[in-house]
Amino acid sequence: MIGLMVPSVFADSLDDYWLCAIGEGYNRNCVPYDEEKHTIGISPTEIANYKVKSDGTLELTFVESNMHQKLQKFNNEVLHRELWDIYASITPESILSQVYYFIIYTDDYGGNEVAAVIPSFDNLTKWDLSIDPVDLIPSNEKIDRLFYIPTMIHENAHIISLNSKQGDNDSLSFEELTKQNLLKKQRDCSPNYYSDLAGCLHDDSYLNKFFQRFWTDIYSEHEWWWEYNTLDEYYAATDDFYQKYQPQFLTEYAIDSPDEDFAESFMAFVLKDPSPNDNTIPNQKMMFFYEYSELVEMRDFIRNAIAEHERIKEWNHEASVFGQTWTVEHAPNSTAPGCEETNECFLPSTLTIAVGDTVIFANSLGIGNQGHTSTAGTPADDYKHAAWNSGLTWPGESYSVTIDEAGTYPYYCMMHPWRLGTIIVEESTTVAEPSENKIPEWVKNIFTWYSQGQISEDEVLNAIKFLVNEGIINLDE
Repeated sequence: MIGLMVPSVFADSLDDYWLCAIGEGYNRNCVPYDEEKHTIGISPTEIANYKVKSDGTLELTFVESNMHQKLQKFNNEVLHRELWDIYASITPESILSQVYYFIIYTDDYGGNEVAAVIPSFDNLTKWDLSIDPVDLIPSNEKIDRLFYIPTMIHENAHIISLNSKQGDNDSLSFEELTKQNLLKKQRDCSPNYYSDLAGCLHDDSYLNKFFQRFWTDIYSEHEWWWEYNTLDEYYAATDDFYQKYQPQFLTEYAIDSPDEDFAESFMAFVLKDPSPNDNTIPNQKMMFFYEYSELVEMRDFIRNAIAEHERIKEWNHEASVFGQTWTVEHAPNSTAPGCEETNECFLPSTLTIAVGDTVIFANSLGIGNQGHTSTAGTPADDYKHAAWNSGLTWPGESYSVTIDEAGTYPYYCMMHPWRLGTIIVEESTTVAEPSENKIPEWVKNIFTWYSQGQISEDEVLNAIKFLVNEGIINLDE
């Protein structure tokens, strides 16, 4: 039996990741591609740059100081670190240790690159990983995980297949990257595959083995961008090649080169369940990776990490079966100071629960694109050692934590550090209910803002739901 046995629900989730990655998940949970909505109209910009330290954490080394105003909302260190944490969680240490810089770069929505890996200028044996937040967090609403995670699997496949152990590293610099030089390198390397990043690949390298099995019969008809005067001419030729050999590829992007075909096939190997009895070339490409036990281990690691993401997502939307479940709301309009004056940045700002109870931090009352965190400790503490840290939760999302030890737990929002709250956890199994059913000021403000046309009916309904859930009003009476 091949690979991991997974529950049907998790298999459906993997289908979501795959279909969203290849742009075919129109009826699923993908963020729809929408240039009109998400394009912001900026020139290519490196927003920030982080060096990856030996312990896998990030050190900020560069922030663009003269950034277009429309990009300011993506210039968010908390958001960048959350993107890194997601990437690190699905990346085996053998790959993670090869990443030298984590770069936040954009060429606008739907540009030439969603993400990329290139040899690091500071250490040519390692890689710089670049991601485009405008593509991966459309309109800065929320991280498109169903697209982001498969994209990172694809980029990791490049590191697997093009790292310094896979070839002779006789690569070409940008200045040397000419048609004449590339053709000479290809001839000198033949019959092995030549990559401008890894040089002439070794006989037993992953990508050369893949090339020999799936590309040698068609490579003479494949053409590269540098063989054409314009990209339009190249795209037309690539389309002809794809139409002729489409049944041999898992995705349209795989037609670009053996490098991209390898990466797309590895992504499919991780997210899909190939059949050993299917002799089609796309299925054979996925089966290829089962010949390497270390790649099967990587597959299992990544799928387990995805399962953990899915499990946490379910926990964040379901009540705990142990103890009571309590809800703390992120207050609306708390992205500027002021709520701390009335202790209404979190609602309620102080909550007393029993050991084993679960607290759900919900951002169901957010207006617009207000992302928040719930992070144990104080703003002066190191968040990496926090008892819990939700990461950014966007409007409509939530995060839950079950607290098993008595004590007083201060917490705050990393995005808006004036937003403070406290959870008091008692040994007693009986926790007093709120003594007053007073309507909070923020709820009153909701109705005021609605009367002024500042918010929608959805926010009003969320406020009413809060009053019902807290027992402040009873609709049955």
